[in-house]
Amino acid sequence: MIFDALRRALKPGGVLHASLKAGDADRRDRFGRFFCAMGEEKLGSLAAGWRNVQIESGQGGGYDNEPTPWLRLRARVPHQR
Repeated sequence: MIFDALRRALKPGGVLHASLKAGDADRRDRFGRFFCAMGEEKLGSLAAGWRNVQIESGQGGGYDNEPTPWLRLRARVPHQR
């Protein structure tokens, strides 16, 4: 699991910032680029065991200039693993 690898890579107390497209399914944009998408609940479950988990949602765009819902995650690695 990628979150486990990220947790091991960061120092205790280290901060993770991540952003991804919000949605129910992974998808490709009109240029064929692949994007992992998930809902806020799923993202929160992946960050279980981290501290100070904050998830924000908002509208944005990408390289294709299409309006896109995004999720932003900020979480801190516990001081003891």
